[in-house]
Amino acid sequence: KISINGIESNAIGAENAGAVAAKFTIDGVLSYPYNVVYPAASANEVTFLAKQSYAEGTFAQGVAPMYGYAESAANVIQMHHLAGALKYQITMGDKTSDLHSIRRIELWGNNNEQMAGDFVIDYQTATLTAAGTNAESKVVVEINKDQVEGSVVTVFAVVPAIEYTKGITVRLIDKAGHYMDLASKAMTIEKGEIKAMPV
Repeated sequence: KISINGIESNAIGAENAGAVAAKFTIDGVLSYPYNVVYPAASANEVTFLAKQSYAEGTFAQGVAPMYGYAESAANVIQMHHLAGALKYQITMGDKTSDLHSIRRIELWGNNNEQMAGDFVIDYQTATLTAAGTNAESKVVVEINKDQVEGSVVTVFAVVPAIEYTKGITVRLIDKAGHYMDLASKAMTIEKGEIKAMPV
């Protein structure tokens, strides 16, 4: 679903999977300006998910919020991303000797930034402000994947497009409970960016 000014549309059915266009119907009276959100949310907030599922080669459906804005009927509404994605490529070790069978990754901002929960959107400036409700400082991508030695697993984690003033730490956890941390330097995640992190 999308929502315009807080009014939800009809749901797009599974029969539209793979389509390059979709038609949404809104039952309600709308007036400008139009504030559009996908997935559907309240009129001025969007929610980032703390728990994300693994999707091979991409990120899970519905975890990357988008917005659109139109001041008047003279404006065409374009949808834009509010999130970025971190791309991690994990090279598998010898599973028979070190039990490296991936369970999940966890990410957090090193300055305790809100990474999930509700954010307020300023539609005119396209900026996000942490709302504090449902706030989570960690994002978890459940993987639970066995791989052969030397293979590479690519995992995407969707996070708010904000500045992470002290960087982001990712923790890789295997099914035996072993873990490994990798911390980045300060970074700004741009809207719609897929940022490749070190292997």
